Amino acid sequence: MEYIGLDCHKQYDHATMIDTETGEVKAKRLAHTKEEFREFIGKRANTRMVLELCWNWSKTYELAKDPVEEVILAHPLKVKAIVSAKVKTDAIDSRTLAQLLMDDLIPQAHLRKADNRVKQRVIRHRAFIVAMRTRIKNRIHDLVNNQPLPPEIVEAKPTNLFLKKRKRGTEWLTSLKWDREEDRRIVQSDLRLIERLNQEISTSNEMIEEIHGKDRGCPASFHHPRNKDTPGCSH
Repeated sequence: MEYIGLDCHKQYDHATMIDTETGEVKAKRLAHTKEEFREFIGKRANTRMVLELCWNWSKTYELAKDPVEEVILAHPLKVKAIVSAKVKTDAIDSRTLAQLLMDDLIPQAHLRKADNRVKQRVIRHRAFIVAMRTRIKNRIHDLVNNQPLPPEIVEAKPTNLFLKKRKRGTEWLTSLKWDREEDRRIVQSDLRLIERLNQEISTSNEMIEEIHGKDRGCPASFHHPRNKDTPGCSH
């Protein structure tokens, strides 16, 4: 049986292979190409591979899954709890993973299927845009709160400045007499950004509906009760 540990990086992966029958240990830095992986691994029926969950794990997984019998995704924090090396190098990390796999000590992370990873990216994309819009709205609130506004203007302020259907909030903002012209221009710029982000959120809504449909039983659907008050997921 052969066990391979992979230490993943942005431009390359460092692989260490341990052959339990011959005792041979082979290590190599692999570029992110199928040719490199196939040359190192070969066509081995009795080969298991492990890599840690990281930001680009899916790229390495797609390169490595065909030549080997099984690919395991390791939970990085739990691996760190098991093994703590004073000296950390690519070679040490990859060999440590291979040894843990050989001893059946790998704490596994959930390995999402390819279509599930796509769905996750789309939902995270929408949440990212919503978070950007929220930051801009908060900045507008900060600018308004730092203005010495007369009481009658404050009383006329709408509860929600950013309702899409009613433009009272936008009209109230544009009617303000700002102390500094720069603040007025910043708010106008922020309002344009919000309008643009609203369009992008609508586009991402369409992508999510295409992927998940209107299945109310699907946790990723906007119509699922669990998402009613979820930031970035509710309408």
